[in-house]
Amino acid sequence: MKIVNVLKNKHMTKYIVVLIFFAFMACKSSEKAIAPVEKTNETTSVELAENLYRFNVSFISIGSGTDKPAIAKFEAFLAEYEAKNKIKLVYQLGYWGREGEVDYCFKLKELDDKKQLDFINSVKESLKESKRVRYKENSECPQKSR
Repeated sequence: MKIVNVLKNKHMTKYIVVLIFFAFMACKSSEKAIAPVEKTNETTSVELAENLYRFNVSFISIGSGTDKPAIAKFEAFLAEYEAKNKIKLVYQLGYWGREGEVDYCFKLKELDDKKQLDFINSVKESLKESKRVRYKENSECPQKSR
C-alpha cells in the first residue's frame, strides 16, 4: 500500500527512476577492468638525444619484492633474441631499491626501426602477465648504475 502511494507521487517517481539509472550505469562501467597491452606502432625514425634511451624495462616492487620469474623470463628472452638475430643488444643496467628493483635501458642502435618496434612489442607481449613491470620509450634511464 505504501509503495503504491510513493509511485503515485510523480516527484518521488522521478527520483526513483534517476536512482535506478545511475545504479545501472555504475554496474555497467566496471566491465572494462583490464586494458590490453598497448603495442607501439610508430614507424618514423627519431634521432634521440644522447641521454635518452629508446626503450626501458623496469622491474619494480610494491612491498613484496620484484617478480623474479619475470626477470628470468626476460633475460631468457634477451638471450634467445640475440641468438636468433645474431646480434648483441647493448643495454644499461640500473639497480635501485632494497628489494631487487632493476632497470634495463636500451638504445637499440643495433636494430633498424622495424626491428626496434618488433623487439619492443615482443618484450611487452612476453611480460604482459606481470603487474610489476613498467615500460618507457624515448626517455632517460631512470636509475643508471653507480
